[in-house]
Amino acid sequence: ENFANQLESLNISQGIETWVRTVYGCNQYVDAEAPWALRKTDPERMKAVLARLFTAIRDITIVIQPIVPESAKRLLDQMGVLMEERSYAALGDESWYDRLCASGFRLAAPTPIFPRLETPSEESV
Repeated sequence: ENFANQLESLNISQGIETWVRTVYGCNQYVDAEAPWALRKTDPERMKAVLARLFTAIRDITIVIQPIVPESAKRLLDQMGVLMEERSYAALGDESWYDRLCASGFRLAAPTPIFPRLETPSEESV
């Protein structure tokens, strides 16, 4: 909501800052929950953590669409999110993940959305 409000007010940099904080929050969630460790100790919890993360990634991708539409589209395509489920209104639909799972969708090997940025080495600076 904060991101959408910032965009509507044309506070784009503040909106993107809010979005980045949300992305960092997802990273912290992954670090705290350690789904790779849960795979051996609590597979059901691992599934719940990954489902929550998948949902969060879908939501933050939907939200950033006005800023990076082609990149967001590629990620949502990879995630199997239907075109009609990519609007801000779709963010409130809590049953979309269950429908996706019931459809038999499986993630393929991911492909990069953004090109890798190489920082110049000290020798070339």
